[in-house]
Amino acid sequence: MPNGPSQYDACDICDGDGSSCMDCAGVVNGPNVYDACNVCGGDGTSCIDCQGITDGTSQYDACDVCNGDGISCLDCAGVPFGSNKYDECDVCAGNSQTCSDCEGIPNGPATYDSCDVCNGNDQSCADCNGMPNGPAEYDLCDVCNGDSSTCNDCAGVVAGSSQYDVCDICNGDGTSCLDCAGVPFGRAMYDCCDVCDGDTSSCADCKGVCYGTAQFDECGVCEGDGTSCLDCTSNCFNLAKCYFPSLFNRGGSRKFQFEEKRTSGCKNC
Repeated sequence: MPNGPSQYDACDICDGDGSSCMDCAGVVNGPNVYDACNVCGGDGTSCIDCQGITDGTSQYDACDVCNGDGISCLDCAGVPFGSNKYDECDVCAGNSQTCSDCEGIPNGPATYDSCDVCNGNDQSCADCNGMPNGPAEYDLCDVCNGDSSTCNDCAGVVAGSSQYDVCDICNGDGTSCLDCAGVPFGRAMYDCCDVCDGDTSSCADCKGVCYGTAQFDECGVCEGDGTSCLDCTSNCFNLAKCYFPSLFNRGGSRKFQFEEKRTSGCKNC
């Protein structure tokens, strides 16, 4: 149509809107096109998954592993690429003390005994019966579970020095039961002459009276008058006493020895 309104657009299309030759970026006759990922001017990688499949579903996990489960790089606390580790006691981020023995050795064999002593033998707190933390004690006499009576002296003093003497007297001097001969509980006694175990003869007179004045006369008669034996004819003994009294002691015994000799039928002195 002469002098009509129709014109050619930028794409040389009559009455066109200029879009028919535009690329995806809106450039007329431009080079840009949509890639496989429907990205204008793209290189086709923006929609490729970790396995290289366009618009695939595979993804990298938190550990940067394609299609991974996200645990390959977790530490013991569940932190990806974290620094937490299990200690020697198998405790995450622990200090290896929760399983240490009493000597501080993880999983060591040392244990506390009944006396709370590391590697002890239960003896440091044992009572006198050998029972750890038991109630038994030594008494004052050093007897286990004793009543402190086994070492009492005779005065009842624990570990005292008092003793029974030979007379069974506590703290005695041992003389209270001695007889005169010094024998404990002996039967010896002083007689009336003050002689131990004596027969009273050492001081008794002829009547048996201790320290008495009675004496035998020359005839051997106790408290006699010396005449009972003056038979001057009966034998030489009496004859001698009659005529030679100086040959005899007061008691009538001879001071000298003499013997009787017989001549035929007569007695001669």
